[in-house]
Amino acid sequence: MVSERLRMRLAESGRFSVADIGPVAKEAQASNLQSCGGCDVSLASKVGADLAITGMVHKISNLILGMTIFVRDARSGDNIAVAHASMRGDTDESWTRALDWLVRNRLLARDYGAPR
Repeated sequence: MVSERLRMRLAESGRFSVADIGPVAKEAQASNLQSCGGCDVSLASKVGADLAITGMVHKISNLILGMTIFVRDARSGDNIAVAHASMRGDTDESWTRALDWLVRNRLLARDYGAPR
């Protein structure tokens, strides 16, 4: 749900064109994108994307969680942005509020340069 909402929010902004990940979806789901040694970047390149955007949620307790979104250059693999928010409560509402806040106040609040 959160992944699809992230894609939707980025596309709605008009600043991002979201690539179709269908061709690499199985490979992505079979990998741990945060610790696969750059497979997120190679998967993004396979679908013609300029950026690889992945996320991670760290559950500290049933009440305290942290959501992080990573934006990496799909050519070089360099980190372009890392956005983090703490959230309270493990509910759909807390997850969507944290994601919306990150998109609005972190991801869309910066310039990623001209598209290539």
